[in-house]
Amino acid sequence: MTIINILLDLGEVPEFVRDRLFEETREEQMDRWRRLAVKARSVEEFLKEFE
Repeated sequence: MTIINILLDLGEVPEFVRDRLFEETREEQMDRWRRLAVKARSVEEFLKEFE
C-alpha cells in the first residue's frame, strides 16, 4: 500500500503533500514517511511530522 493510499484512508491529502511524495527519490525518506502514515490517526497528525 502506498503512502498516498494510507493517507487517503485518513482524509483529504493536500496537493503539496502529493507533489512532495511523488518527487522524493530517497528510499530512507520514503520509509520514514510510510511509518509515519501508518501510525497517524489523521492527515493532520501526519503533517506535523512531514518535512
